[in-house]
Amino acid sequence: MAQNIHIEKNSIEVTCGGCGNKFTIESTFKDNKMHIEKCYKCHPAYTGIRKSFAARRVDKFNEKYKLNSKNK
Repeated sequence: MAQNIHIEKNSIEVTCGGCGNKFTIESTFKDNKMHIEKCYKCHPAYTGIRKSFAARRVDKFNEKYKLNSKNK
């Protein structure tokens, strides 16, 4: 087996810019700190809270053309 071929891992403190959450991970990133925009506590894919812009667009379209379920 080849010796000394493994990548060195460092403990990194990650700070979320969205909610301020701080946690530690191991990574090959060289710095000791990392800033991210969204983490698992505030990202919509993990929290299940989604902002539906498409639904509002449909409502605006229906209002504009006076459409509802009765006019089909």
